[in-house]
Amino acid sequence: MAGHTLSARLRRTKSFTSACVTAEIWSAFGCSWVAGTSGIEALVVDFQIRDRQLDRAAVDSRLPSLATLASLPMTHECAVQISVAYAERSTYSTVSVMNDFCLDICNKPNARQLAGWDSLVAATSGSDVSQLSSWGRLRATVGYQPLYVFAYSRDQLVGGAQILCKQVPLIGRIAWIPFGPLITEVGPTRTKICNGLGEAVETLGKREFRAIFVRPSGDAEDVSAGLLCRGFRRSDLQGFSNATLRLDLSESEMQLRARLSRRLRYWTSHWSVRGVTVRKGVSSDVGLLVELMQHTGRHHGYRPPTATYVDKLYRELSQGGHVALFIGELNEVPVVADLLTVCGGIVKGQMTGFDRSGEARRLSVPAAVRWHAIRWAKYAGYQWFDFGGINARTYCEMLSRSSRSGASWPTVDRAKISFGGTPYQYPPLVELIHPAVIARSYDLLRASGPGRHALARMQDMLRGTGYRRRS
Repeated sequence: MAGHTLSARLRRTKSFTSACVTAEIWSAFGCSWVAGTSGIEALVVDFQIRDRQLDRAAVDSRLPSLATLASLPMTHECAVQISVAYAERSTYSTVSVMNDFCLDICNKPNARQLAGWDSLVAATSGSDVSQLSSWGRLRATVGYQPLYVFAYSRDQLVGGAQILCKQVPLIGRIAWIPFGPLITEVGPTRTKICNGLGEAVETLGKREFRAIFVRPSGDAEDVSAGLLCRGFRRSDLQGFSNATLRLDLSESEMQLRARLSRRLRYWTSHWSVRGVTVRKGVSSDVGLLVELMQHTGRHHGYRPPTATYVDKLYRELSQGGHVALFIGELNEVPVVADLLTVCGGIVKGQMTGFDRSGEARRLSVPAAVRWHAIRWAKYAGYQWFDFGGINARTYCEMLSRSSRSGASWPTVDRAKISFGGTPYQYPPLVELIHPAVIARSYDLLRASGPGRHALARMQDMLRGTGYRRRS
């Protein structure tokens, strides 16, 4: 093959179904069968591209299709792995073929692959914008690099994960999988793909990273369970709540209104006469959102994300219709801005800013904005409205009491509860940290107050958004 050097490594433990199968795989690469190489468990073919001028699309077109590889009659012990390392070394792709599906691990997928992945994320129930490639581009501005694991069945994308990786001084590379991996299949096929993705995440976690944290999506209990069986452990990473409140938007508007607290039900018919209006925001309102978030940050004692980061977030997510911004005004003066993300049938609270001076607080203008957003989401055809997380203690007490009120609950939780949402818990966050000395050091830090404070400061730094919590 012009412009390439082809080499193969063979592990001779388990055999393919027959020598002709191996020959078929070998011929798929345009190479003749070499006799005397029977008893192969896995065939690893590495393409090292020596010609920097060679077009990558031309290279990809010469590789055997995933459908060709997935259709080979292999036994369950067998696998084929194809690695393509491009000349610049910063681009690579590894395809593993197991039974009737393939896993493709790549750090710079082409435009067609990314478009297919984004379509899968948007269509998968319970997914989140943090698995979109646009989110990967956003996080790249603060030092993260996306790595993708794609699962194909008969050349059709059926699952995968976007892994966000970052180099941390004195520690090494760490990785974060937010609301993933995702799997579209059900039944036995889902189990096989879940096992394959779990194995890929485990292998990457042990070979490439000092630590990898995985927060599965809402309907992926099997992902958490599979990773726990592979040596991962439950994580109590600070700043991430597994509990939230959700509203089922399939209910009628009358039913949704009946869920509101008595006070909010009163205000739904009085906001307009008191000068409170809500409008859909546009890109030029992002600066207003940042300004109002600064008001909120000063009140609660934290520093919100920077204007540059928020603007980039809005521009990236708006391209696919994955963000909505609402502005609440009192007598035509903007006092509230609420940014929501939209993905997988769920509208989710993301960022809020509120200038509580004057009458805005007494008139519950933030609630007016949120109620307007709920109605918008319902009539736009979305399935759920997610209020963006609640305290774990609030969640447990809501379940045990079957109550919507608690004097000791955080104010922000009580505000969310006033809309009548149902408590919901995501699958557990899991982690894999190695070597053992780093895991032990991490555990020692978590066991002490100063250690937890240091870890919280490190998390703020790793966010890269400019966010800083109260000291």
